[in-house]
Amino acid sequence: MYILKSVTRNLPASSFTKKNWQHIRGLKLADPQFNISRRVDVILGADVLKHFMRKGLEVVAEGPMAQETALGWVLYGGTQSDDNICTYTITLDELVKRFWEVEEVPSRQFLTPDEQACEEYYAETTTRDETGRYIVRLPFKSNLIRPLGDSRFTASLRLRFQDKRLASDPGKREEYCRFMQEYLTLGHMKQVESSPFDKYPTNYYLPHHAVVKETSTTTKLRVVFDASAKTSSGNSLNDLLMVGPRTQQDLVQILIRFRMRPVALIGDIEKMYRQILVHPEDT
Repeated sequence: MYILKSVTRNLPASSFTKKNWQHIRGLKLADPQFNISRRVDVILGADVLKHFMRKGLEVVAEGPMAQETALGWVLYGGTQSDDNICTYTITLDELVKRFWEVEEVPSRQFLTPDEQACEEYYAETTTRDETGRYIVRLPFKSNLIRPLGDSRFTASLRLRFQDKRLASDPGKREEYCRFMQEYLTLGHMKQVESSPFDKYPTNYYLPHHAVVKETSTTTKLRVVFDASAKTSSGNSLNDLLMVGPRTQQDLVQILIRFRMRPVALIGDIEKMYRQILVHPEDT
């Protein structure tokens, strides 16, 4: 006698829906749940099978045959089931290949035609002054000529709304005034008088609003300028400018550098973007 953990795989290979077979109606089946995939308990050899067989036999053109046995009627043969079984096999090398494709750092950056045009424009027009500071031109789209429209009204409306909001918080208002005064003191902006050129198509008043970050250890209140604000023509300054490629490095590259040397140096460039000057013709 041989005892096995399992004599074979589950039978049938997959469960299927019973059909209304006329030839098995009224028969006492040995396994009424023959359509459900389950484990096999016993295998009977051909030498003992003859002792279980009976004379009853039902054969049809479509569907399983029915054989009478001492245990009841048993079904065997094809069922012509319409149930679909989908299997998908993936090898280990394919899994490893996918892992490396996801983790791989691109060796070069591919630019779109618009990004390439913006890069070439900066390379042709960017200069440096006597102190080494960069001077850049605004990259206006050459193939798109649309009026900028009046922006003074929107900027004034935003300013009045902000004044009203800060009036209820003297502390934040003081920080806001200090921030803007620093802009003036450092020469990063200057006061202009109203003039007939306020509605000139190339003039653009930048709306701004104060952003508070309580967790900051340096500047809890910063001013954010909105170049995406629409003008009276429905266009904004950003709508008329080309968009260059992303200049920040991937986080993976930054983290890898921390593992390349025993000592890592980090620093913060104060007012980094304001160290870049805009060409006088674009201001």
